[in-house]
Amino acid sequence: MDSSDRVDQIEAILAATAVLLQANTEALTRLEAQTFANSKAIRRLKVQTEANTQAIKRLTDRVDQLTECVDRMIDRVDRMVTAIGSHQEALRLIS
Repeated sequence: MDSSDRVDQIEAILAATAVLLQANTEALTRLEAQTFANSKAIRRLKVQTEANTQAIKRLTDRVDQLTECVDRMIDRVDRMVTAIGSHQEALRLIS
């Protein structure tokens, strides 16, 4: 192979390398844009997750309040049943 052929071969390799470099640069630009978009989406998801966590906490607190209310109502009904039973027993003893 003479020097002219060698130069032609090197030029062909350089041209192919330039094409690959351009393609890789464009791919990298697309990846950077996608990474930026993903970062924005992650930030939005973090905000939404925090909002959901706060909503769950509020709902949990409300369920706890309702449970306490139901427990108090059950206690009142139990006392009423006991009082009715006592009155019935008193009436039975009087009769």
